[in-house]
Amino acid sequence: MTAGLALLALFAVANYAPEALAALTGLSERAIDYVMQGGQTALLWAWLGANMPDLLARAACAIGAWEAMQRPACRLMFPLDRPPNTGDLNLCEAAIGLPVAWINAAAALFVALLAQEVQRAEAANR
Repeated sequence: MTAGLALLALFAVANYAPEALAALTGLSERAIDYVMQGGQTALLWAWLGANMPDLLARAACAIGAWEAMQRPACRLMFPLDRPPNTGDLNLCEAAIGLPVAWINAAAALFVALLAQEVQRAEAANR
């Protein structure tokens, strides 16, 4: 019951608060919505990962949470009262100044290889 109420509250805040927050703060509703949706997705990936019994599934959820977390984190590095000026770069590359897509791909590959090695070690110990 508690998890259900928490998920319902997460849904309500992420989907209904941006308009009210924009009206109260004068910030862009689209920017607030972008941040809220990214936060909601990151929390859902994290919650899903915490409830997965399989190591590889937990690892995949960790990567999902990491990727989703970047959405609000990178958007918050720009003013929220107007669209971000990123030039030809994606949002996180413009915010951080590094090609984060390659860093994320390398992290995903590392987690997959690590999960595979842990599963091999567990199978050898059985």
